[in-house]
Amino acid sequence: MRGTFRRIKPFALAAVILIPLLLVAAVTWISSSGGTLNVTIVDASGKTTTYSQAIGQDGAEGIVEGEAGARATYKVSGLPGDKQTMTVTPISSNGKVGTPCIIRVGPGTAKINMAGKDGRIVRTATLVSRRGPPPGTAMLYSMAMAFGLFGIYFVVLCGYSLARLRPLTAGLPRSNERISMREGVNLYATKMSNKLLILFGVGAGMSFVGNSIRVIDAATSHHPIGDTVTIVGYVSSVLMIGYFFWILALKLRSKQRAL
Repeated sequence: MRGTFRRIKPFALAAVILIPLLLVAAVTWISSSGGTLNVTIVDASGKTTTYSQAIGQDGAEGIVEGEAGARATYKVSGLPGDKQTMTVTPISSNGKVGTPCIIRVGPGTAKINMAGKDGRIVRTATLVSRRGPPPGTAMLYSMAMAFGLFGIYFVVLCGYSLARLRPLTAGLPRSNERISMREGVNLYATKMSNKLLILFGVGAGMSFVGNSIRVIDAATSHHPIGDTVTIVGYVSSVLMIGYFFWILALKLRSKQRAL
């Protein structure tokens, strides 16, 4: 067993260095690719609606609703850049299509004012184009990348450890006894080093704070909180915090029993 741990120690140390570097590189690449169009719509009563949509190679398009069925369609020409333009086409309440208007966006800000029959503005849409994917997309790819890398790491590590132990257990009699999950967690908490516990706690805390900020930001900016990425991220961070305090309590209890 000690020989197995000695052999996997260099691999584990290399993984501790390589996995964060790969995650940082992947997140940097994802954050710098693609584009996002942030749309903020304010009506005459002051009600604000905000949402984000991805900008692909072919651009992005959407609709701003007006009064009595009138609307305006917009289409962004492509990824954010100096040559990016937006084509706005007004459509009256009876379905008549007006003359398209081409606006130079930037990256920058464009506004669409929807006027009513009396000429007053009933709704204003502010569209901001920027580099990088929407926050939900970036977080989803980051989570998938993290789970994939750590999954490969644990599969290789467990596979190598079992392969090394197989010759030692080949001649042993089989048993119906099993180590329960609770016993395994108790043993894991007892043997866990303080450095690893602190590292796990810091990671869980950072995840919880980051997801909490995302939920608070969504609530204050009128974004939908019920999207899959937000729910999965927040629930996962809460479970990680709970697991950390469970391990900490078991470790402190084992030390008190040893005194």
